[in-house]
Amino acid sequence: MNVYETLRMGVLAKKPCKISKSGEPERKICPYLIGKSNDGEVNVLYYQYGGYSSRGLREDGSSANWRCNRISDISNAEIVDEPWHQPLEKPKTRGSCVVFVDIEVEGYY
Repeated sequence: MNVYETLRMGVLAKKPCKISKSGEPERKICPYLIGKSNDGEVNVLYYQYGGYSSRGLREDGSSANWRCNRISDISNAEIVDEPWHQPLEKPKTRGSCVVFVDIEVEGYY
């Protein structure tokens, strides 16, 4: 299964994933939304609850832990058997990360 399919499965089943980018330690995420940006890039909008973050993570539940990545930048993705995480408040907007939605967590938006 490739990165896109793994993250898509995570969205559909509300299952956390471990992802890694080339040359960086792994991150623990909950993928919420997959689709294309205005530029046509296939992106994933996720809530990060553990692992590496270049700008650091806030406490679990903080809306500051939303992240967006191009799927092409993710070298590995794997579903993990851990609890689902989400912020205490939904984001006010999806921003420009995903404009054209392919898949999203059912009932979240």
